[in-house]
Amino acid sequence: MRLRRSIAAIAVVAAGIGVGLGTASPSTAGVINEPSPGTPQQLLKETFTGSTFTNSAFTLLGHAGLTNAPDPTPTEDPSTLDPCKPMPSASFAPKLGCDLKDDDGKALSPPLLQADARRDAPKPSEADEGFLQLTDSNHDKVGGVLYNSPLPTRGGLDITFEMYQFNSTTRGQYARGHRDAPAADGIGFFITDGTEDKQLTEPGAYGGSLGYAQKYDQWNGTWTPGVSNGYLGIGFDVLGNYIQDDTECRGSTGMKWRCTFAPGASRSPAGTEWGQNVPNTITLRGPGNGFNGYEYLTSTVVLDGDGVARTSSLGSSLLRGPSVLDEPWRTLPERLASSKRLVRIIVSPEANPLVRVFIAFDGAESTLAASTPLLSHRMTQAMPEYFKFGFTGSTGDFTDVHLIRMLEVTTLVNPPSPALTIEKSVDGKVDGYQKDEQIAYKFDVVNTGDTVLTGITIEDDLIDHGTLSPSAGVTLAPGETAQFTGHHKLTAAEIDDAQTAPQKCEFVNTAHATARFGAQEVTSVSSAASVTVAGCSEPASPPPNPGDAAGTVPLPAVGGPPSTSGGGAIAVIVALTAYLFAARRRRGTRKP
Repeated sequence: MRLRRSIAAIAVVAAGIGVGLGTASPSTAGVINEPSPGTPQQLLKETFTGSTFTNSAFTLLGHAGLTNAPDPTPTEDPSTLDPCKPMPSASFAPKLGCDLKDDDGKALSPPLLQADARRDAPKPSEADEGFLQLTDSNHDKVGGVLYNSPLPTRGGLDITFEMYQFNSTTRGQYARGHRDAPAADGIGFFITDGTEDKQLTEPGAYGGSLGYAQKYDQWNGTWTPGVSNGYLGIGFDVLGNYIQDDTECRGSTGMKWRCTFAPGASRSPAGTEWGQNVPNTITLRGPGNGFNGYEYLTSTVVLDGDGVARTSSLGSSLLRGPSVLDEPWRTLPERLASSKRLVRIIVSPEANPLVRVFIAFDGAESTLAASTPLLSHRMTQAMPEYFKFGFTGSTGDFTDVHLIRMLEVTTLVNPPSPALTIEKSVDGKVDGYQKDEQIAYKFDVVNTGDTVLTGITIEDDLIDHGTLSPSAGVTLAPGETAQFTGHHKLTAAEIDDAQTAPQKCEFVNTAHATARFGAQEVTSVSSAASVTVAGCSEPASPPPNPGDAAGTVPLPAVGGPPSTSGGGAIAVIVALTAYLFAARRRRGTRKP
């Protein structure tokens, strides 16, 4: 049985068998694995302005829809439909919702189907360009969009989009028993691990968790999980309870009857009671899955003397658009213009990236380009090699219109192209190997990519080295070469196999090289080297065809290369012709 062996990329002596390495250029130990600057590459662009998505990897959730999509015609008798479920998912239009409470805040049973899915939001005829509507200004709406196709992260991420939040309930307004009804809830953007087998089909909990984190509803004792395989959740939080941990157990561990936080967990500085939320904040939450994690990372808050977050450090409002009460005379285009926020999220191309969030509150690209980050945070967990993402928005007793459009995702730099090659050769004679004779091999590995590669390893099924325990690996910069050596003892079985090999009497051995670029494994194309073995008979030459005339000199094939035998035959023919011609002349001049 043949075992797979690895040749370590260092000089090793094990059981008297040598493995050597030579490097053609200076050592690159300590080189920082940073991609070279280059032209950013666009990974995704979706405007959300049409009646359908331009990319089929997007999936609408809940009541979300495209404002320029036509309203669907019910395919069933409305009386047979559940009035609190959205229309069939084949429609790209915003979906109807249900009021769960009456105007005094009392629960409705059954819930009341709302009359309009686009309340205070753009209609298809009202704007030249459409939007992704997460919610309209109705109560009890939840909506989102997921992108369930992996995108690479190794070049860093530069994510931009337009965000709109307007036509909200207003401070001082009576709503559902609340004498003071602020705007709510906000817009969430999240990134998940995009590894191929990790699907993104559902967001996390709505409301204060903004579709990313988990949530415990203390009023009815139910739990809602956070998004699966979450890496980063960013809340553009108008209401301001995404920052809170204790009120709904965000950032906690496990499904318990009360909030339980892991020892050493990063805890929010916000108050622990309802009413201690911090409006108009941007908050980051970290990795989580199901009912565990999603810990608080950082936020745009100002701490008081007791170290408690009570106010936001944002100089402008996420919600600057007109309210329902104070400017009802404004047209929808005016409301949209005053509510536009241009958002930029930058994730650096590092294993533990720096995340920065920028906003142009006037919606101008020039302002965004000149702005400084409102929030920065260095992640302590490695960025996944691929990512997926989503947007969410929701309303409850308090409301907003939540819109998104003009999404673009690019890399920060030209994505690196790691690559390497291997050339395997025999180091010594190539003919006549006997049983138990050692065959010496050389392996030349070249970094042909544009990144630094670490942990160079050669995979060869037939190298007899046993288990190696290297103390260090080899690092190759672009263009550098490393040479490895190894040996194999030829067996009787391999000599027997050579008798029936496609190439008679040859013993062939192949190898390939692997390396690491960050979390990515890089593999070369295989390379083979061969020797001939002793004790293996070459096939005898076939006997001559009896039909061939003895002494006939073969001529070269038509169109084929000239041969030395063909040239000799032509010379013989020419000489014979000259002899016969001369003999005829002599006979013709003889006297009678």
